[in-house]
Amino acid sequence: MKFRKTLASVCAASVALSSLAVSAFAAWKGADKEGNVAFDVSSFLPKGVELSEVYGVKVTVTDASADAIAKGAGGGIVYNTSRGWNQKSWCNGCDKEEHDFQFDAATKSITRLDDTPAFQADDEWMSLTLSEWWGDDEIEVAKIEVLNKDGVVLPIAEEPTPVEPADPVDPSDPADPVAPGTSEDVEETVDIAIKNAGKTVIDNKLVRTNIINGWAGDEACVIANKDDFKNAVKVKVKFTVSNFTTPFKAWISMADSSYGCQFWGEGDKGNVGATCVPVEVTGNGTYDVTIELDKAIDAMEFIAVCTDLEAVEGDAIPTIAIDSVKTVVDNTPSTPDEPAKPGDSDKPVEPAKPADDNKKPSNADTGVAVAVVPAAVAAAAVAAAGIVLKKRSK
Repeated sequence: MKFRKTLASVCAASVALSSLAVSAFAAWKGADKEGNVAFDVSSFLPKGVELSEVYGVKVTVTDASADAIAKGAGGGIVYNTSRGWNQKSWCNGCDKEEHDFQFDAATKSITRLDDTPAFQADDEWMSLTLSEWWGDDEIEVAKIEVLNKDGVVLPIAEEPTPVEPADPVDPSDPADPVAPGTSEDVEETVDIAIKNAGKTVIDNKLVRTNIINGWAGDEACVIANKDDFKNAVKVKVKFTVSNFTTPFKAWISMADSSYGCQFWGEGDKGNVGATCVPVEVTGNGTYDVTIELDKAIDAMEFIAVCTDLEAVEGDAIPTIAIDSVKTVVDNTPSTPDEPAKPGDSDKPVEPAKPADDNKKPSNADTGVAVAVVPAAVAAAAVAAAGIVLKKRSK
């Protein structure tokens, strides 16, 4: 799919429409002075969905915005491309015959569905532009979804393939592959209790949602118990992204209670005893990420879903809500050391030196002690080019 955006094209389209503009009473959050806000199509087109499949969009607003629209509001939804603009109107509390579609209070959404695809692969640039022509309060987008020609949200989830149950294992049968006492016999998956979906924050100019971060001094940054991670050799986190702005990578950053396993991001010199492959976040939706540990841990000191999305206070950032946290634990019983046989050694064994309790792991890239939360995540909003639209009266 080709997303070539040239400043000249955008400016030319803006000039062509500017003569049609009138001032708005209120606007979408993030809108320009004309009351219009534009979203690059690549920011909400789900991975694997082709432009030719998209016949419409469903724009869901926040609860507060739904209350504002209930008082009366109207505007436009525009497919704005290098081929021109394709505008239709919406409203609530207005003359339905003069508008193309109505706000749906039950789903808190505005839906536009056409007979032909909204965008084409050979469009040199494209965006979805929203406007509010009348209404008293600001409107904020919660999420944007794309629809197929039947009005079904894309991508369509595939039906799971039925799996026939496996034959029961007979421990006495040597042909059965899993013998008692192997790792498959002692590993189990445990659901970790979480208080809520967590709080998405900007930490050191990066976006993250903390799961356990006592260093932050904020109870909202601790939604699980440290001791619940005992014997974990893997941690799996499922999270949902909403209010998506621009693509980013997300991973699990962590440090166990002994600091023997740490991970702060790909290539970080402070990583030890842990591996995590980041997940690519390309739009609103649910994602899974897993971190593998070299050994079973006693407890978790710090854990968070971190990103490389940069942001500063005041920026629009996505919400990263924690849906679930699971651990794969290794319950293999420890094997006691075999006592030394008489005569094995003529010298007493020198006792091990105590660990340096004052030594704290540090993030090699920043030089900041891990006891001060290491930078690991980020967020940034994408500025989309707006188009001045013709406004219509109530």
